[in-house]
Amino acid sequence: MSGNKSDDANSKKLIDNRKVGVFFFVVAAIVIGVSLFIRISDVRKSADYKHVDGVVSSIDTKRTFFARKYRYRTTVSVLYSPEGSDINSFVSYDGFVSYFLQEGDIIRVYYNESKPWEAYAAEKDWLTGGYIHAGRGYNMPLIIGAIILLFGVIFFEDGVKAAKIAKKGSDPKAGKLDDPAEPKKIGLGDIVTVTVDRPLGSYHPEHKDMYYPVNYGYIAGVIAEDGEEQDAYILGVDGPVKEFTGEVIGIVYRDDDVETKLVVAPQNSSFTSDEIMSQINFTEKYYKSHLVVTDSAKSKKSLIT
Repeated sequence: MSGNKSDDANSKKLIDNRKVGVFFFVVAAIVIGVSLFIRISDVRKSADYKHVDGVVSSIDTKRTFFARKYRYRTTVSVLYSPEGSDINSFVSYDGFVSYFLQEGDIIRVYYNESKPWEAYAAEKDWLTGGYIHAGRGYNMPLIIGAIILLFGVIFFEDGVKAAKIAKKGSDPKAGKLDDPAEPKKIGLGDIVTVTVDRPLGSYHPEHKDMYYPVNYGYIAGVIAEDGEEQDAYILGVDGPVKEFTGEVIGIVYRDDDVETKLVVAPQNSSFTSDEIMSQINFTEKYYKSHLVVTDSAKSKKSLIT
């Protein structure tokens, strides 16, 4: 039961990832939306200014030591002359500079005729097609927004997958999911492999007076009612073995104990109920047991989990 509760909790946690994904979507939309708004506003602002072509006169990179690290700052200076004027002016900007930018390159400069000192170098915006302030790092918010959006997609997809799994597990029409915790079922006539931990001729590890006249072991991966791997007697084998594969010819039910034992023998072997009980009586004599054998189970198969 605890395993099922844990699985349910994990499913709910994964399903909630859809909400986390939506949250990231909203944050990404806000970041990208604000960036686009600023870009568009900048493009519209340039419409109120006149512009001329300026020339990159210098690219100056300075190194400063700050917070135990060397930091670099690049300043680009652009020489321009307003229309109808013989006066040369400079406009500078800081920020990321293209590796291909060199002195002598042509840069567009926007300026205010009534306030000549209000001028700025501009670069063509790949997103809007207009011109925006150079060096303002408009692409950084878009990169951050894209990363946030990616996280949103990852979380949302996880949540959707978990929701589908949960729905499939609760919908009888969708078919039953494979549950690794679900016990296997073994019936009369089935072929099983028994791992022998108490071979013929050995004694019980705790009860030293109990002798094993048959090989005795367990079926790996099959859990019995007592929470341990399913025990089985092996008949028809004359010597001790480490492992044996054979047919389930009987099931021993204990009326006064939760354990149930299997009786395994070579295929097509023949044992009567009395013969089986006689060979396993060394332990079954301590319990109130009854045996179901293959012959009596032809019309109604008895199962053990």
